[in-house]
Amino acid sequence: MPLPHRLTGWLPSLVMLMAVLGLADTAAADAVMPPPDDCPSGERGVTSHGGPQCVKVEPTDCPSGWRGVQGGNCMLRPCATDEGCGPSEACIDHSVCLSPSEDEYYDHGEQPPPGESGETGALPQNYPRELLGGPLAPKVKRKKPIIRYEAVNLCAPSVQCDAPRTCQTEKLCAPKGKRAVAYLGTNISPIRVARQTDTPLTRSESGPSEVASPPVPKGGCAACSIERGAGDAWLLALLALAVASARRAARQRPAAR
Repeated sequence: MPLPHRLTGWLPSLVMLMAVLGLADTAAADAVMPPPDDCPSGERGVTSHGGPQCVKVEPTDCPSGWRGVQGGNCMLRPCATDEGCGPSEACIDHSVCLSPSEDEYYDHGEQPPPGESGETGALPQNYPRELLGGPLAPKVKRKKPIIRYEAVNLCAPSVQCDAPRTCQTEKLCAPKGKRAVAYLGTNISPIRVARQTDTPLTRSESGPSEVASPPVPKGGCAACSIERGAGDAWLLALLALAVASARRAARQRPAAR
């Protein structure tokens, strides 16, 4: 049944209004709460679509070649050239422990080959994320997954890099005249490197040749994550040495008359 003539002029405006209201509802549902302002010492308030929370501040005592990141962790800094590092740093090759993971999607900014549109999520590819703070458009699904890699540590004799992880040569930022060192702590945030393959790497192309950082003095931000096993081993060794010294002294002491 055709609409009355007096309503047809309003129809485009009505459709536009309904569309804007729908986007407004989506943006409201996608809104985030402000960060908390009562976090304990050593933490700061952050917020996201997961809700507001308090997280540890960036540590300032990470080893050479590492930077402190939110959450109280230390992270390596992959690079391609010196321009990707700080003014007092250089981008140099290291033996890096890489952890593989399968990825079925193109990253934002990656262009699928011509003719491969792939599958996406519920939102259209051209969803206007800028309009009313909408979310990013969904990623495009690949026809065949690829393997991406994250740098989890340097490869050193004191660092385990067991399968499926492998040691590969990667460029990292490090202070000029120095190298990044392996970290013996556990507060590590992995970071993705540019490397990607069709199948997982199964053989290490570089050895555990890097130097490990010395133990962090007790009380530092990074010190809280040093594994207890190493400290316990040192304590037992010192105790055994003290017992042996006491026994030798007892044997050498002249017998009482």
